[in-house]
Amino acid sequence: MKKYWKWATWGIIGLILCFGPLFVGQYFIGILIFIAIFGIVAMGLGLLIGYAGQASLGHNAFYGLGAYTSGILSFRYGISPWIGILCGIFMAGGIAFLIGKPILRFRGHMLVIATCAVGLIFWGLFGEMDFITGGYEGFSRIPYLSIGGFTFKRDIHFYYVVLVIFALLFLVISNITKSKVGKELRTIDLDRGGSEVAAETLGINIGRMKNRVFILSAVYASIGGSLYAHYVTHLDPGPFSPWSGFLFVMMIVIGGARSIWGPVLGPAFYVGVKELISRAVPTAHSAALAGYEVILFSLVFILVLLFFPEGLVQVATALNQRLFKK
Repeated sequence: MKKYWKWATWGIIGLILCFGPLFVGQYFIGILIFIAIFGIVAMGLGLLIGYAGQASLGHNAFYGLGAYTSGILSFRYGISPWIGILCGIFMAGGIAFLIGKPILRFRGHMLVIATCAVGLIFWGLFGEMDFITGGYEGFSRIPYLSIGGFTFKRDIHFYYVVLVIFALLFLVISNITKSKVGKELRTIDLDRGGSEVAAETLGINIGRMKNRVFILSAVYASIGGSLYAHYVTHLDPGPFSPWSGFLFVMMIVIGGARSIWGPVLGPAFYVGVKELISRAVPTAHSAALAGYEVILFSLVFILVLLFFPEGLVQVATALNQRLFKK
């Protein structure tokens, strides 16, 4: 009976995600698209933070690399956006491979500072390399995604593309966490009682393991950035600032860093609360009072952590146990 209700719940969620957007306005579809894009970035970063125990505040760099690589190749050189996305993956993954080995030798606050510095460097490059990136003003008219002669210009069409990509990437993360690799990752997570010394005695190559997860998280961030570029069709350094790198970590912590569902719940909560605050405080979008939105969301973030230290997954787990217990 429990298994039956579990599959029934999954079926209902799938039906809502597939057919629900057909009955809502363009505004809500746009919200769902941003939740999916942020969720893709958060999934990769969640694997790095929640399972490998390696903190990073610099994934805005890989998010921006994916966006700018795909956007520039498709806009300036007429290359297919899909090839641009692949190039962004190789660009972000290659840079993560080069900087991962030296940076991941740090631990604790030193690792946080080092990754934050990486995010600052690339954010500065996005703005200063105006001959390539368009500078701080950026550039527009980035092509939409298309297959054959069909262009995903409308939000509802783009939503289904993002939904399919999100589902596939979620399955990859889910399989990794359940596999032998996921178990090895938990052995080096100090917050979960892991020990790098003990992991080494078991024959686990810790340096290689950390670097691989770091590269995978960078690839996920790159894919999210590329999808953002081809949805918004305009790029400037603003969305890729160090603040966005902090926001991604905040989403994971709010959702629950030690669960594959945390990076899904976190972005949904962030985008939802952000839109509610924007509507409740009309002046939040003005230049003079834009900080109120940040202040209010930060207060909500603190309250969530006070009442739910393990994130919103803690609430979902409690409801699941109450509904499906014998």
